[in-house]
Amino acid sequence: MPASLGSQPQSKAKEPVLTPKLPPHWALGPAHLAITAVWVMIFLLFSYLPLRSTDLWGHTLWGQWILEHHQLPTEDPFAPLAAGMKVVDSAWLSQIIFATVERSFGPVGLSVLFSTTVLATLLLLARSFYLQSRSSLLMMLGVALVLIVGWSRATTLRPENFAALAFAIMIWFVTGSLFSTPPSNEAREQARPRSNLLLWLALPALFCAWANLHGSYLVGLAFLGCIALGTAIDVGWRERSFGALFKSADVQRWVFLTELCLLATLINPYGLELLTYNLTFAANPNLQNIIEWQPLVVLGIGGREFALSIVLLLILWRVSRAPVSATQVLLLALFSFAALKSLRMIGWYAPVFAWVVMPHLSDLWSRWRPSSAASQAAVEPVAVAAEGEPAYQLPPGRSFHYTLICGLLIWVGFAFSPAGNLLLGGKPRTDDKLFDKQSSPLKVAEYLAKNPPQGQVFQPQHWGDWLVLRVPGIQPFMTSNIHLAPEQVVADYERIASAQPGWARVLDRYHVTTLVLDKEAQPIIVQAMKQATDWALAYEDDQAVVYVRRQPAKSQDQKPPTETSAESLPGGERPDTRGEMP
Repeated sequence: MPASLGSQPQSKAKEPVLTPKLPPHWALGPAHLAITAVWVMIFLLFSYLPLRSTDLWGHTLWGQWILEHHQLPTEDPFAPLAAGMKVVDSAWLSQIIFATVERSFGPVGLSVLFSTTVLATLLLLARSFYLQSRSSLLMMLGVALVLIVGWSRATTLRPENFAALAFAIMIWFVTGSLFSTPPSNEAREQARPRSNLLLWLALPALFCAWANLHGSYLVGLAFLGCIALGTAIDVGWRERSFGALFKSADVQRWVFLTELCLLATLINPYGLELLTYNLTFAANPNLQNIIEWQPLVVLGIGGREFALSIVLLLILWRVSRAPVSATQVLLLALFSFAALKSLRMIGWYAPVFAWVVMPHLSDLWSRWRPSSAASQAAVEPVAVAAEGEPAYQLPPGRSFHYTLICGLLIWVGFAFSPAGNLLLGGKPRTDDKLFDKQSSPLKVAEYLAKNPPQGQVFQPQHWGDWLVLRVPGIQPFMTSNIHLAPEQVVADYERIASAQPGWARVLDRYHVTTLVLDKEAQPIIVQAMKQATDWALAYEDDQAVVYVRRQPAKSQDQKPPTETSAESLPGGERPDTRGEMP
């Protein structure tokens, strides 16, 4: 007789258990979710910063020239008044990168390059801060200090961004050597040879690339030199013996590494000349009126942040129980002095400051935070495993749900960024949002492109590169390569721009046929041109005015100086002469 419905077997099927295949450390927690969100916001912030002209387009133009001519320029190919001035192109590799990216992806590609380079730099610094503190919170605090103190140098794409990335890589290598301590003696002894090998191979290669990307490799050498000298001072003080310096393996290692990195920088198209050129570049008299080469002012750009960092440093050194090493003192003394002497050095001071204070922040955090060792020990790890399989234990508070959400955040940040638009086919930004309006005037460039000026043009120095990029064949009076212009040309530029006595005769002497003026930055000459009878207003908008000459220049008895002061002017990076940070 068939079994009734009520007599069916009562056995219940076993519920399947999903066993993760990833290692347990891939399971994340709420803190990782918050940190991921912060990094995504940082990436989006820098992704949507407009491209500031400063010297970006000058470097891009030079990179295009190098790619077209298959050689390095011997004089400025875009500034007729700088003819004959010798060029030492210390950023040729960065220029090629800019030109290649712009040629392949357009200006939006440069925007993506900027955001990814900044993100990589900050991530490497964050890793160094974590090795010092072993705290995710202090790691993010260190990143915040770098951004706050160095913000005035962080918003512009230039070869210095590649140098900052190299600086972060160097700090990461050094931190891994000084602060990486495996838990067991055996692991520590095995890790030390690998660490030393990485230093001896990677650091010289890094400095070789750095010397061809930007002249700031001297900053990296100074950093290593401070470590070598600081280590020697600490060893001599501890041993109370001068002879101990020559026997110390640590002293020998850092001295030899510094020397090896210095030798690696000589692998460049100019050899030893590049080193002497960069050492003497700051003495160029043309740079004295440029704000980024001027001394730091407490109430000026970057000054308040610098002052607050010094106050924080003194407080930390007072209350921290962590030792203050000679290396820390040397680094802070050197980079603080450099920042005080030249505003542009604040960008290098910021990561050094955060790196120096991190051990002291770590000491205070370990003393003030509630001890959670007992509570962590009381929490049983979560075991997840199917029957018959080994137990799979997750750390307390961790879950793969957080891992999935973190991955989703990263994807969303990428999808909404210009990089996502570029690769996924989204709608690109318009020019008025992609370019900085103040340093890259769109309307006047469009007008000049449709009405090309003939002969010499006088224009704001900070618009020179942009107009060369957008107006084919234009002859600018001054570009971002102000260090290459003869001193007399720079003096005449300042005389015209500020409408000093004799400015009209200077225009005649240079056979200037067109004036392009910035209403905001050059109000004096704009006002003076309204009374000039030899000039006619050809174009005007809310940002710029264009005047053209009614008749030929009156005087042709003197030509613009070119090679007269070529030997006295060293070259270098193209700075900006505006009254703001480039």
